[in-house]
Amino acid sequence: MERTPLNSEACVSAAYDAGTQVLEIEFVQGAVWQYTPVPPQTARAFLLAASPGRAFRQIIKGKFSEEQIE
Repeated sequence: MERTPLNSEACVSAAYDAGTQVLEIEFVQGAVWQYTPVPPQTARAFLLAASPGRAFRQIIKGKFSEEQIE
């Protein structure tokens, strides 16, 4: 997946694959995590959020299966 840069102090970039419902997020510490199954509307809300870090904590963290890939 090709990640899009985010304007955030916590998240560097993110990508979403609607077919597999995988949301991939690169964090400032360098770790890359994948979250599944993330519904398209949730991924869209995260990707378009004014504060991706806050959106991550509110709508992603702890709500989906997660796996560190890098």
